[in-house]
Amino acid sequence: MRYKWPSSVLHSLVLVFGALVVPNLPAVAQEQNPHERRGLFGRIGIGPGRLDFNCGPAIVRGTLSTEDCIQNSRGRAGLGYIDIGYAFSQYLSVGVEFVAWGRQRSVDGGHLRAVTLHYYPSAVSGFFLDVGVGTSSFVSPLPGFDERGSGWGLIGGLGYDLRATRSNSLTFELKSLYSDQGTVGAPIFRNTSGIDYATRTDVSQFILAFVFGFTVH
Repeated sequence: MRYKWPSSVLHSLVLVFGALVVPNLPAVAQEQNPHERRGLFGRIGIGPGRLDFNCGPAIVRGTLSTEDCIQNSRGRAGLGYIDIGYAFSQYLSVGVEFVAWGRQRSVDGGHLRAVTLHYYPSAVSGFFLDVGVGTSSFVSPLPGFDERGSGWGLIGGLGYDLRATRSNSLTFELKSLYSDQGTVGAPIFRNTSGIDYATRTDVSQFILAFVFGFTVH
């Protein structure tokens, strides 16, 4: 009669294997492909996230509305980025990063262009921290209500480069963005005889996303 392993024993073996092998995988990868970071690098990534969209009262014909904008909300968003720069050492890299985002089931979107510092606390690890500052833009191209604005933005994050080959890594990162456009203007249809111009105040967005990328060192 064929012996059948009890499920509890199989589960225990899987847990023991995971506890012994998985923590050592990064070390094995590093021994085979040391984390060399010098010279030019390029990184591209994409992933899902959460969006906080905030803005203050609207101004129509010079009159401040008593209500905040209707788009104060939280929702899902998609984010993609490309980062090109130079690694000055095993610990510090500087990149020029372009980030684009869009809100799910909406035409709202924006961009952020920033200079970003990548700091690696250890020369033999792929763990890194990001911080950057730059300019941002927001657009909501609805028919008859084409909102556009620009301002400043911040980038922050932490991630890990998992070496696939000596010069290529799979990159996993928790990335946060803050964009502030201040006052955003838009022409709006008030009636059939003409168009009025309205503005929204205190427009800003905060996005937290988990992104998966590919890095060439």
